[in-house]
Amino acid sequence: MLQSRYRELLRRLALGDEGAVESAMRGDYTDPSLLDDKTAALVRLACVVAADSKGPAFFAAIDECHAAGVESVEIVKMVDAISPVLGSARARQVIAGILTVDEIRC
Repeated sequence: MLQSRYRELLRRLALGDEGAVESAMRGDYTDPSLLDDKTAALVRLACVVAADSKGPAFFAAIDECHAAGVESVEIVKMVDAISPVLGSARARQVIAGILTVDEIRC
């Protein structure tokens, strides 16, 4: 049942169904049992990083990670895991951003 629900969402998104996009953005298809808060926050941060977002979006994603209980070392490990895709220059930028957030918090 659950799998068919997600398949239908993917089909509708692939067709450019605006209602499906709005539903997905609202989180209508989110099943909290699939990802814990820490993992979901890390995934969102990875998306922000991969999209080369800077400033408020990046810092909000870092804050969300910390609010979910993610330690800075876990964020660094996530960046390390996706660095082959990011490239070393972007990975260094991300790590510098994390250090900036940590310095502001201290």
